Amino acid sequence: MLLAAGLGWGLSQACPGITLSAWTGDRALAIACASIGTGLDAVAGVHFLRRRTTVNPLRPQASTQLVTDGLHRFSRNPMYLGQALILLGFALWQHHSAAFLALPLYLGWVSRFQIVPEERALRAKFGVAYMCAAGCEAGANGRQPMPSKRSSIAITIASSRPWLAG
Repeated sequence: MLLAAGLGWGLSQACPGITLSAWTGDRALAIACASIGTGLDAVAGVHFLRRRTTVNPLRPQASTQLVTDGLHRFSRNPMYLGQALILLGFALWQHHSAAFLALPLYLGWVSRFQIVPEERALRAKFGVAYMCAAGCEAGANGRQPMPSKRSSIAITIASSRPWLAG
Protein backbone atom coordinates (compact mmCIF):
# COMPACT_ATOMS: atom_id res chain seq x y z
CA MET A 1 0.00 0.00 0.00
CA LEU A 2 2.83 2.38 0.84
CA LEU A 3 4.41 1.74 -2.57
CA ALA A 4 1.11 2.56 -4.28
CA ALA A 5 0.75 5.75 -2.23
CA GLY A 6 4.33 6.69 -3.11
CA LEU A 7 3.62 6.03 -6.78
CA GLY A 8 0.52 8.21 -6.65
CA TRP A 9 2.46 11.00 -4.99
CA GLY A 10 5.34 10.63 -7.46
CA LEU A 11 3.00 10.81 -10.43
CA SER A 12 1.35 13.91 -9.00
CA GLN A 13 4.78 15.55 -8.65
CA ALA A 14 5.90 14.52 -12.14
CA CYS A 15 2.76 15.93 -13.81
CA PRO A 16 1.90 19.11 -11.90
CA GLY A 17 -0.35 20.48 -14.64
CA ILE A 18 -3.23 18.04 -14.18
CA THR A 19 -4.45 18.95 -10.73
CA LEU A 20 -8.10 18.77 -9.78
CA SER A 21 -9.87 21.83 -8.50
CA ALA A 22 -10.69 21.91 -4.81
CA TRP A 23 -14.34 21.76 -3.75
CA THR A 24 -16.18 22.21 -0.51
CA GLY A 25 -15.81 19.17 1.66
CA ASP A 26 -12.99 17.54 -0.28
CA ARG A 27 -10.57 17.49 2.67
CA ALA A 28 -13.31 16.20 4.97
CA LEU A 29 -14.05 13.39 2.51
CA ALA A 30 -10.35 12.55 2.25
CA ILE A 31 -10.04 12.39 6.03
CA ALA A 32 -13.24 10.32 6.31
CA CYS A 33 -12.02 7.78 3.73
CA ALA A 34 -8.62 7.44 5.37
CA SER A 35 -10.15 7.24 8.85
CA ILE A 36 -12.69 4.58 7.90
CA GLY A 37 -9.95 2.62 6.13
CA THR A 38 -7.67 2.82 9.15
CA GLY A 39 -10.55 1.75 11.36
CA LEU A 40 -11.31 -1.27 9.19
CA ASP A 41 -7.65 -2.30 9.27
CA ALA A 42 -7.42 -1.88 13.03
CA VAL A 43 -10.68 -3.64 13.93
CA ALA A 44 -9.98 -6.60 11.62
CA GLY A 45 -6.35 -6.85 12.75
CA VAL A 46 -7.27 -6.83 16.44
CA HIS A 47 -9.96 -9.45 15.75
CA PHE A 48 -7.32 -11.72 14.20
CA LEU A 49 -4.99 -11.23 17.16
CA ARG A 50 -7.79 -12.07 19.58
CA ARG A 51 -8.52 -15.22 17.61
CA ARG A 52 -4.78 -16.05 17.81
CA THR A 53 -4.27 -16.34 14.09
CA THR A 54 -1.84 -14.56 11.83
CA VAL A 55 -2.43 -11.28 10.05
CA ASN A 56 0.82 -11.66 8.13
CA PRO A 57 -0.06 -11.68 4.41
CA LEU A 58 3.26 -13.32 3.59
CA ARG A 59 2.50 -16.41 5.69
CA PRO A 60 -1.05 -17.60 5.00
CA GLN A 61 -0.03 -21.16 5.88
CA ALA A 62 0.52 -19.95 9.47
CA SER A 63 -3.21 -19.32 9.83
CA THR A 64 -4.57 -21.35 12.74
CA GLN A 65 -8.28 -20.91 12.05
CA LEU A 66 -10.79 -19.42 9.67
CA VAL A 67 -12.17 -16.05 10.70
CA THR A 68 -15.73 -15.69 9.46
CA ASP A 69 -17.26 -13.44 12.08
CA GLY A 70 -16.88 -9.76 12.92
CA LEU A 71 -16.19 -7.64 9.85
CA HIS A 72 -15.53 -10.82 7.90
CA ARG A 73 -19.25 -11.54 7.86
CA PHE A 74 -19.58 -8.67 5.39
CA SER A 75 -16.32 -8.67 3.43
CA ARG A 76 -13.86 -11.41 2.61
CA ASN A 77 -11.02 -8.90 2.83
CA PRO A 78 -11.88 -5.97 5.10
CA MET A 79 -8.22 -5.12 5.63
CA TYR A 80 -7.58 -4.72 1.92
CA LEU A 81 -10.78 -2.70 1.66
CA GLY A 82 -9.46 -0.50 4.46
CA GLN A 83 -6.17 -0.01 2.66
CA ALA A 84 -7.98 0.91 -0.55
CA LEU A 85 -9.98 3.53 1.36
CA ILE A 86 -6.76 4.94 2.81
CA LEU A 87 -5.35 5.25 -0.72
CA LEU A 88 -8.56 6.91 -1.90
CA GLY A 89 -8.31 9.40 0.95
CA PHE A 90 -4.67 10.09 0.06
CA ALA A 91 -5.57 10.68 -3.58
CA LEU A 92 -8.45 13.00 -2.65
CA TRP A 93 -6.14 14.96 -0.36
CA GLN A 94 -3.65 15.54 -3.19
CA HIS A 95 -6.19 17.05 -5.62
CA HIS A 96 -4.37 15.39 -8.50
CA SER A 97 -5.84 13.01 -11.05
CA ALA A 98 -2.59 11.05 -11.41
CA ALA A 99 -2.73 10.15 -7.71
CA PHE A 100 -5.92 8.18 -8.39
CA LEU A 101 -3.98 5.80 -10.66
CA ALA A 102 -2.44 4.23 -7.56
CA LEU A 103 -5.77 2.79 -6.46
CA PRO A 104 -6.50 0.44 -9.40
CA LEU A 105 -2.82 -0.52 -9.56
CA TYR A 106 -2.89 -1.44 -5.87
CA LEU A 107 -6.13 -3.38 -6.20
CA GLY A 108 -4.81 -5.30 -9.21
CA TRP A 109 -1.53 -6.10 -7.47
CA VAL A 110 -3.19 -7.21 -4.23
CA SER A 111 -5.74 -9.34 -6.08
CA ARG A 112 -3.17 -11.11 -8.21
CA PHE A 113 -0.20 -11.45 -5.87
CA GLN A 114 -1.80 -11.54 -2.42
CA ILE A 115 -5.45 -12.57 -2.35
CA VAL A 116 -5.20 -15.39 -4.91
CA PRO A 117 -2.20 -17.03 -3.18
CA GLU A 118 -3.84 -16.57 0.25
CA GLU A 119 -7.02 -18.23 -0.91
CA ARG A 120 -5.03 -21.06 -2.46
CA ALA A 121 -3.15 -21.61 0.84
CA LEU A 122 -6.35 -21.48 2.89
CA ARG A 123 -8.10 -23.90 0.53
CA ALA A 124 -5.14 -26.30 0.86
CA LYS A 125 -5.04 -26.01 4.65
CA PHE A 126 -8.75 -25.98 5.55
CA GLY A 127 -10.34 -27.74 2.55
CA VAL A 128 -14.13 -27.93 2.55
CA ALA A 129 -14.37 -25.74 5.65
CA TYR A 130 -12.66 -22.91 3.75
CA MET A 131 -14.73 -23.49 0.62
CA CYS A 132 -17.95 -23.28 2.62
CA ALA A 133 -16.80 -20.21 4.54
CA ALA A 134 -15.89 -18.61 1.22
CA GLY A 135 -19.38 -19.13 -0.14
CA CYS A 136 -20.81 -22.62 -0.46
CA GLU A 137 -23.46 -24.72 1.23
CA ALA A 138 -23.74 -28.44 1.80
CA GLY A 139 -25.13 -30.34 -1.14
CA ALA A 140 -28.28 -32.43 -1.18
CA ASN A 141 -26.46 -35.32 0.47
CA GLY A 142 -25.17 -33.00 3.21
CA ARG A 143 -21.53 -33.66 2.36
CA GLN A 144 -20.55 -32.13 -0.95
CA PRO A 145 -20.02 -28.37 -1.00
CA MET A 146 -22.01 -26.43 -3.55
CA PRO A 147 -21.82 -22.75 -4.49
CA SER A 148 -23.88 -20.51 -2.27
CA LYS A 149 -25.85 -17.40 -3.07
CA ARG A 150 -24.41 -15.88 0.10
CA SER A 151 -21.04 -14.79 -1.26
CA SER A 152 -20.68 -12.03 1.33
CA ILE A 153 -19.68 -14.47 4.09
CA ALA A 154 -16.10 -13.52 4.54
CA ILE A 155 -12.70 -14.77 5.27
CA THR A 156 -9.29 -13.23 5.06
CA ILE A 157 -6.00 -13.75 6.75
CA ALA A 158 -3.96 -10.80 5.77
CA SER A 159 -3.06 -7.21 6.14
CA SER A 160 -0.12 -5.25 4.96
CA ARG A 161 0.72 -4.87 8.63
CA PRO A 162 3.22 -7.76 9.10
CA TRP A 163 4.42 -6.32 12.43
CA LEU A 164 1.02 -7.31 13.90
CA ALA A 165 1.70 -10.98 13.12
CA GLY A 166 1.76 -13.17 16.17
